[in-house]
Amino acid sequence: MLQELRDAIGTSGRVEEEYGGYQITIQDAERFPWYKIFNMLLDSSSFEVWLEKTEEDGLQIVSKPVVD
Repeated sequence: MLQELRDAIGTSGRVEEEYGGYQITIQDAERFPWYKIFNMLLDSSSFEVWLEKTEEDGLQIVSKPVVD
């Protein structure tokens, strides 16, 4: 899924693996494929997804595996 996310995001953001999930930093909010990325992450029932504001006033999407 990492490569699929990177391909979908292109140069509008950056994806890194973190804690068994993904940290996505949005670099160009106007070109970022919001709908596609949230659908990819949420369609995988094993992830919880958060949207966070960074200290630099940017946005990050963080996904982590669901822990039962």
